[in-house]
Amino acid sequence: MTIGTISRILGISKSTVHRYVKALEERGLIVRGPDGYPDVTLSLVRRLYSLVKEVGSLQEALDALSQGIEPGREMSCESLKEEIERLRTFLEGFASTVLKRLDELERRLESLEGPKGLPSPEHGKRKPWWRRFFGGGSS
Repeated sequence: MTIGTISRILGISKSTVHRYVKALEERGLIVRGPDGYPDVTLSLVRRLYSLVKEVGSLQEALDALSQGIEPGREMSCESLKEEIERLRTFLEGFASTVLKRLDELERRLESLEGPKGLPSPEHGKRKPWWRRFFGGGSS
């Protein structure tokens, strides 16, 4: 993958992509091969670009990227447990809502089936369109 390709895909200037790629190389996060940069470079440059926008500094963004953390997102074990419990509660409520809605839709579908529903198609009784248009014998 080339600098130009990364620049085109991300919509970032070549000079910015070049600066980010060189910084990533200096940190040992990517290594240029004979065919250009590895495909992972695209996602790293995209992430680095958004981190620089957040923190305002390339060096701080590189520090956060190389440590695998996002600025302001360091969480203690206890806060992670609380977040997991909150998400579990949310998902249980969501699943309950979805199941209720599914039951409601199944009841509505059952009420549409049978004599009240759409008539079954009658195959073979209708003439082809060209016979109806131009006239002619039965099909």
